[in-house]
Amino acid sequence: GSTRKLLGYSSDLFRKNRELFSGRLHIEDRTKLEEAVKKVIENGEHAACRFRFRHRDGHWIWLQGNLSIRRRYDGKPETLYIVSYDITGGIEQEEMEKLTQDVRKILSMRSPGHALADAFKFLGEKTTIDEVIIFLIDSSGVSADVQWVRSDFTGSFKKLYRKFEKKYMYYREKRGESLVLSDSFKKVLETGEAVYIPDIKVLENDNAKTSFVNGVRSYMLFPCAHINDKSILLGIMSRKPDAFTDAQRELFVTLLPSFSAVIEAWHYEKQLKDFNSALEKRVRQRTYELEVLYHLSQSLSYSLNYDELLCSMIKYLSRVINYDVAGTLFELGNEIKLNIYEHTNLSEKLKENIQNKLLERFTELTSLQADSKRITINIIPLDTKSTDKPKLESIKSRFIIPAKTGRDKKVIGLLLVGSADKNAFSKEQATFLQTVANESSVYIDQLRNLMEGEQKRLERIIEHLPEGIYLLDNDFNILSINTKGKELLPFLTGKKSTGKIEHIGDIPLKDITLWEKSPDIWHTVVVDKPRQMVFRAAVFPMIEGPEEEKRMLIIRDVTEESLIEERMKQQELLASVGQMAAGIAHDFNNSLTGIIGFAQYLQTKDDIPAYAKGHLKSIEKQGMRAVNLIQQILDFSRKSVVIRSDINLVPLIKEIVKMLERTIPEDIKIQLNIETKDAVIYSDPTQIQQIITNLAVNARDAMPSGGLFKITLADTVFKNDSRPPFPDMKSGRWICLYTEDTGMGIPRDIQTKIFDPFFTTKPVGSGTGLGLSQVYGIVNQNKGHIIVESEPGKGTRFAVYFPAVEKREKSDNEAEPVLNVVTDKTVLLVEDEEVVLKAVKLMLEQLGFKVLSAYRGENALKIIRGKKERIDLVLTDIVMPGMGGRALARKIKELKTHIKVIGMSGYPLGSESDGTVDESIKAAALDGWVPKPVTMERLSKTISDILNT
Repeated sequence: GSTRKLLGYSSDLFRKNRELFSGRLHIEDRTKLEEAVKKVIENGEHAACRFRFRHRDGHWIWLQGNLSIRRRYDGKPETLYIVSYDITGGIEQEEMEKLTQDVRKILSMRSPGHALADAFKFLGEKTTIDEVIIFLIDSSGVSADVQWVRSDFTGSFKKLYRKFEKKYMYYREKRGESLVLSDSFKKVLETGEAVYIPDIKVLENDNAKTSFVNGVRSYMLFPCAHINDKSILLGIMSRKPDAFTDAQRELFVTLLPSFSAVIEAWHYEKQLKDFNSALEKRVRQRTYELEVLYHLSQSLSYSLNYDELLCSMIKYLSRVINYDVAGTLFELGNEIKLNIYEHTNLSEKLKENIQNKLLERFTELTSLQADSKRITINIIPLDTKSTDKPKLESIKSRFIIPAKTGRDKKVIGLLLVGSADKNAFSKEQATFLQTVANESSVYIDQLRNLMEGEQKRLERIIEHLPEGIYLLDNDFNILSINTKGKELLPFLTGKKSTGKIEHIGDIPLKDITLWEKSPDIWHTVVVDKPRQMVFRAAVFPMIEGPEEEKRMLIIRDVTEESLIEERMKQQELLASVGQMAAGIAHDFNNSLTGIIGFAQYLQTKDDIPAYAKGHLKSIEKQGMRAVNLIQQILDFSRKSVVIRSDINLVPLIKEIVKMLERTIPEDIKIQLNIETKDAVIYSDPTQIQQIITNLAVNARDAMPSGGLFKITLADTVFKNDSRPPFPDMKSGRWICLYTEDTGMGIPRDIQTKIFDPFFTTKPVGSGTGLGLSQVYGIVNQNKGHIIVESEPGKGTRFAVYFPAVEKREKSDNEAEPVLNVVTDKTVLLVEDEEVVLKAVKLMLEQLGFKVLSAYRGENALKIIRGKKERIDLVLTDIVMPGMGGRALARKIKELKTHIKVIGMSGYPLGSESDGTVDESIKAAALDGWVPKPVTMERLSKTISDILNT
């Protein structure tokens, strides 16, 4: 009976089946038992051995066996006796104590987190544990941290926990209830004692069924710690029913204080790690936010207008906060600007809702009523806007942050961000948003002050502009006007500073309204009363800003510019005519050289009758008259020959007036006013006399019944900032010569023509039309300017300006040279015109010179290089085909010969030398020159001067 109770089999079964006992032994203990039997048989009568035996019901038991043997008479073994008793409880106790020591050693050797994982893994290898979980329970719910899972365990409490969590979220959010914990959790929390569930399958609640489906059959729950209103439970799971023996459960209970201490330390360690991780994340986030704020401040500091500033703020805000829509509302001067920035498509209803929320909040914070006329609303799609999503109908998360500035923290605007998700924004993001709003408000305030200052400066500039500025409404009523505008308005409209503009000059309002659509921006307006004035006007629509839908009218007085422009055109015209006249004069002089030359030559012949010489004299006189006419043309074209020096006009004009008093009719009174003591200019006295004489003759003809002719000599100084009568007049001192008469005046329509050559209003035969053109040419040749002012019936006034020079002493080398005529010399005459060649040759021969002739410069150069005859002087025309006179003179100088070169020309050698004789001769590489038409007296004097120098 005792054998059956201990081993589950009767003694008879062991006798009948000798293999039964050995077959139920643990495979690891068979060898050990066999060695003990062998030892008893061979060496002694008694032995002891521990071994495991598998009970009939399948579980293993530990047996303590005492072996003895009975021998036969001959000493051979006869019967083996094994007396056994159950020592299973003792062995398990020893194993549990060893496990306890090993687990505690593992827990003490590593950090809490790693120690727990290693200890549970070690226990799993020694016991039937499949999974170990730490539960953290508080008022917010249950969280589970799986510490260890057996590798071959197909189920997992992870899946179970996810289902618990979903169930908890459902209870909390949908039903507003707390999660109902299972009875085992409640019991542990209420009693503080461990709970063992040997088989979940027999339980009927939902949690048990869910656990069973996920592979859990039995488990134990242990209370570990209570920290900061959070309970910590230890769960040990197994896939087997009733998996844990009493010894194992006792082991778990024994180890619970050690586990509790390490789990509590692990919890604190985990909290510390979580805190450090959160702190590190927050530091990185804060560093990034500070970097974004730095770049934002840089961008804001460079913003030149409100729109650019607000867009920069929203752009940098999106780098830190994820939002679907942003909005700004700021009071900017007289305008309230409300912007909505779209990250995604917004419905019209949502846009309107955001507008209303911003306006309501702004009114609450500032107590200002937002006038709809002051509000500008803009919907601005951002670059990152998503267009493929449906329109957003509502936002579930929203921040509206006030933007404050100044010491009084005055609210100047609002900043809004919104998201379609719940709880989309954190407290830290709200802080960052407030920082952005405050930073932006500082720069907005600075920009506003800057723009107000710029506005004041602009108003001051506009107030002092030389143009009239008028701000008009749609009906052309004057809303604002500057000082110049007030000054010009009476001339243009007859109004002073207010009212409606109905016309500008003779242009009616209906035509003015069309200016905005005209391709020409500026339009000319001419006003004749009270005096003739010329204006340029333009109308510009105001298309943005607070002055939107208004117009700006700009009026510019260009009366003086128009007069100067007319004078410039006149000067350009006269210059063109002058060039043409100079060319004609050159050809005339060639012809006159032949006429006068032959006439003078024939008069020297003894075989010419007296009456014929008289006719020849008449021909010579008419030729010289033609020369004077050509001289006037050359004066006009600035091509005449002048001999300039420093002359004081004061004594010169007094002498000229004395001459005029003898020639001008007595019914014309001449009045001379000298208003300066020093009137020195660099000019030719003959030319000055010609100017005054021509002007006096014109004044005489304009006063057939007599009158007053007044001559005034004065000076004036034009500074750098002054405005001279002509734009090309240099600053400095100028000598002014004014002539005025009380004659019939000059009509305005012909005033631009009076300086044209051959233009005259006198009857045929009464004038050549060259007097004023000669005056014009002389004035320009002397770097001066002339202006005419005249009105019919009120007389005419001419103003002539000459640049003043300092008075200089005359040098000694300006004395008249002594003339010595030499007749034993050879002259090489170079002229391409045959008639001129013959005439001049006859004159030279008549003067006693031996003459060689050449038609071209190239021919003359060959003669000189041939050296067949000694040549003393070359007399050459300047303008010839091929090699001209200048080129010929330079070639002769290059030969370094003794030959002198004299040039002949119908006009001066070049205007580049200001028309002076010495400079013109030097520039042309000549020794002297003879103007055409050539006369015998001038030819004889010039050649004698050159040869005797």
